[in-house]
Amino acid sequence: MDYRRELQGFRNHVNLIRCSLTHTNLAGDDPVFGRPQWLVVSRVDGNTISPHHVSRVFSAFGDVSVREMNGGCLVALPSIGMSAGVLVEMEGHEVYRVTRYEPGSGGWISFTSVSVVVVSVGCIVGFL
Repeated sequence: MDYRRELQGFRNHVNLIRCSLTHTNLAGDDPVFGRPQWLVVSRVDGNTISPHHVSRVFSAFGDVSVREMNGGCLVALPSIGMSAGVLVEMEGHEVYRVTRYEPGSGGWISFTSVSVVVVSVGCIVGFL
């Protein structure tokens, strides 16, 4: 099998992990936004929340990614449609407050900036 021919459709595309875009195209237009929206999870009583505990609670919705931020957590779900469902499901929860993540609000940081180190054409060695 000629792998170069099979991979031709991915030429000049750089995969972006945990970013707003799935990849960037070095030779053309970038794709349309397609990642699920991050959700902000905090405790109703204002106490600090455990990312491990949030992972366990939200794993009922599928494979989640949880990051601790400012006493709360950012949660990414596996699909865009699932975010809306989780917001409805968790509305009025007695322990957790779940809202949409809005970049630049409330001291939460944005994960949309990524720097890529390119050593030679097509050789990605890491992220800064």
